Amino acid sequence: MLSVHVPARVALDLLEGALGREVATELRRIPTDVSLADTEAPQYIKDGGPADRAWRLLRNNGGVGWVTAGKLLARKRPRLVPVYDEVVRCAYRTGRGFWSCLHERLREDEGVLVDCLTRLHTEAALPPEITTLRVLDVVFWMRHRDGHTGYRCRGLDG
Repeated sequence: MLSVHVPARVALDLLEGALGREVATELRRIPTDVSLADTEAPQYIKDGGPADRAWRLLRNNGGVGWVTAGKLLARKRPRLVPVYDEVVRCAYRTGRGFWSCLHERLREDEGVLVDCLTRLHTEAALPPEITTLRVLDVVFWMRHRDGHTGYRCRGLDG
């Protein structure tokens, strides 16, 4: 449901092969209920942490780009891993270290952003399976997608 293409060979390896076992090992190291706004989130998303290792395992397989790898992880850990593609990257004006940057933004000002996202979630009458992190993903993507000009786009501040 995240509009990604996983090459058949990689999909089979995820379902029945070593890649699936290795990614599953990393995912087991990440509690399903940890949120990107939680104080313990950095241990899971830091360089060399289990989310980063799982992302790199996916990326190191031919045909799986950074967007697809991230979206697969976002689907498996929707409270912790944000959806991140070209439009979102441009909107946030970030690159490497996006997960940590967003973690800090969610925690600043006593969690005012999380409170706002929770209100939006309630007002939209979204089911509990839709996390506040997904609300943020959608808000930024919708806000910037029409104005996104691709290469050299100035982002939301431009």
